[in-house]
Amino acid sequence: MLRIAFEKQTAVFASDPSLLPQIYPHPVKECGGFLAIPLPARDPLGVLFLIPSRAGALDVHAYTLLISLARAIEMLLENFILRSQLAISEARYRSILTAAPFLIGLLDSSGTILEVNPKAIRELRRQGISVRKVIGLNLLKNPATPEEIRGLIVEGLQTTEAVSHEKISLSLPHGTEVFRVHAFPLRGLSGSAPELLVIGEMITHYQQVIDEAERTERLAAIGRVAASLAHEINNPLQALRSHLELIRSYPLSDEEREQSFGILEREVDRLDETTRRVLGFARPAPDILQPVSLTGILEQTLALSQNYLRNQRVEIVTDFTKDLPPVQAAAGQLIQVFLNIILNGVHAMQGKGRLEIRIRSRGDRAEISFTNDGPPIPSETLPRIFDPFFTTSAEGTGLGLSISHAILQRHHGAIQVANLPHRKGVVFTIDLPFAAARSA
Repeated sequence: MLRIAFEKQTAVFASDPSLLPQIYPHPVKECGGFLAIPLPARDPLGVLFLIPSRAGALDVHAYTLLISLARAIEMLLENFILRSQLAISEARYRSILTAAPFLIGLLDSSGTILEVNPKAIRELRRQGISVRKVIGLNLLKNPATPEEIRGLIVEGLQTTEAVSHEKISLSLPHGTEVFRVHAFPLRGLSGSAPELLVIGEMITHYQQVIDEAERTERLAAIGRVAASLAHEINNPLQALRSHLELIRSYPLSDEEREQSFGILEREVDRLDETTRRVLGFARPAPDILQPVSLTGILEQTLALSQNYLRNQRVEIVTDFTKDLPPVQAAAGQLIQVFLNIILNGVHAMQGKGRLEIRIRSRGDRAEISFTNDGPPIPSETLPRIFDPFFTTSAEGTGLGLSISHAILQRHHGAIQVANLPHRKGVVFTIDLPFAAARSA
């Protein structure tokens, strides 16, 4: 009877009361039979025996009553199990929130803060901010909410996927802190309003290290093209000296004098453009993302390195698709990425070669490829090429490509490297979302 009740997950009726002494300690005479009912019906935990206290055979009414009683007990048992499981899940959820080393907040569909975890409470108190004033605060309606946070919340509530901002700077009472923030939409059951789980990681000290590394790498790149830049500055200076001496030492007609002044003006403009390019690259690049032209950024990068490339006898071939949409980027940071890849390619070609730079549209993303005809990268090196401090060059810092990788991640982009077949060279491929795709 037990086997049938468990395996078939159904009630079993026995009309022979002689079976009862084996399972029921109290004597029952001529009870007319009994029911063995598995509980719960799905995935039973045990068997309920229902035995009438009166003698005589069970009629339909008594049988139905016993079944109804069993179903009621089953509902009570299932509710108890569900409540136990819910209590366990809630305890687990609370322990995760308590132990998590991140600032966590729960927002409703209007952007109102419903709850924050203990880590966030400790940080609010450290900053001198009242927790009572934070709970119930509507971040979308509050005029003091930074636009980056407001945009993250709006995007998180409108999408079904996680939204991340790699770097958000917030001015707090004890100073500016930098956070990496993720928003996870939580969809309610049966069409109820969504909620938003916001997780913030304080990365202020980490970001300071990264910023310093990026600045060091920018200066190192400037150092690698310094000799060519000196030549680029020296040529206009020689022209300035020659024409100043011409104007001072020789009688010139008005037309000749005006022509010399025009040359002086053009050479001064050349010097100004060169110094602006160098200073613009050497200064810390701002993190403000705005629509920029990929073609324009690559042209600035090539202008910055053109003399160096010429001295290294590297042929540059460009193939830029016309009328590409802009990308959302910090122009100075992309110049750093592109210049680093170009200089790495030149170094790999060891003084002579061909570098092809192409831009293509791939749906809602731009693809930029840098192909050099230098030797292939060893297979054991490829998986580690973007690791910090990994380098095969005695002069290298091992930071260039890892910093480029981090910059592209902040731009919601990616970078890959591959050897071409038949040892024909190496290609670095970057993809970045168009500005329209990021704002959609």
